[in-house]
Amino acid sequence: MNNGVVVMQEHESPFSPVSHLHYQYYDDAAALLDKLKDNQDIQCVVGHGALPFGSAQEPSLTDYADGVDTMAFLAGL
Repeated sequence: MNNGVVVMQEHESPFSPVSHLHYQYYDDAAALLDKLKDNQDIQCVVGHGALPFGSAQEPSLTDYADGVDTMAFLAGL
C-alpha cells in the first residue's frame, strides 16, 4: 500500500526503512505483548494500555538507556 508519502507493507519485522511502515494482523493481544517483551531490541511500546502517545521521547529521571544508570556506571569506573 502506498499513499505517496509512506509505503505500508505487511511484514513481520518491527523495524522498517525510512518512509516505510511495517504492520501485522494479530488475533491475540496477550500473545503479541509476549512477543514484544521477548524482543530485546524493543525499548518501549506506545499506545492504549501502554505508554501514552507523545510520551516516548520524554523520559523521567529514572529512565535509563538500555536500563543502565549512567552516573552509577561512571562512578564505578
